[in-house]
Amino acid sequence: MIRLIIPAFVLLLASTIAVAADHDHAMTDLGSHAVGSTTVAIKAAGSVKPGGRLHLDLAHVPAAPAPKAIRVWVGIESGRGSAKAKAELEKDGLYEALVELPAPLPEGAKIWISVEPASGETVKASLPIPAAVAEHHDHDHAGHKH
Repeated sequence: MIRLIIPAFVLLLASTIAVAADHDHAMTDLGSHAVGSTTVAIKAAGSVKPGGRLHLDLAHVPAAPAPKAIRVWVGIESGRGSAKAKAELEKDGLYEALVELPAPLPEGAKIWISVEPASGETVKASLPIPAAVAEHHDHDHAGHKH
């Protein structure tokens, strides 16, 4: 019986490690952007077409103190007509968000990042929408969330 349990445990452990390693997606680097007194480095994958979805990885520097919230949207500065996505903390300053692009995209649309710091006022910055980003492959997210 023990001979069957140990190989099963090793197989389960190996598949868990493989899922964690597979979480690295092909991403397009959108650079680092000053947002108030912090910097947010952004990588993206998905569709930049109207009605598309962008998967964003955000690295908040410095990681501490952690902000109360990071929100991202595509559109105009006010966010009107856009769905705002709250970035989820993955680990130590690394956040992830899934952003839906409005259809149609408003004239002058950009990617907006809003950081609500641990103390102080919310600050925001924008960057141009790239012409294209790496394709995001949807897969089963069992074991981790997006």
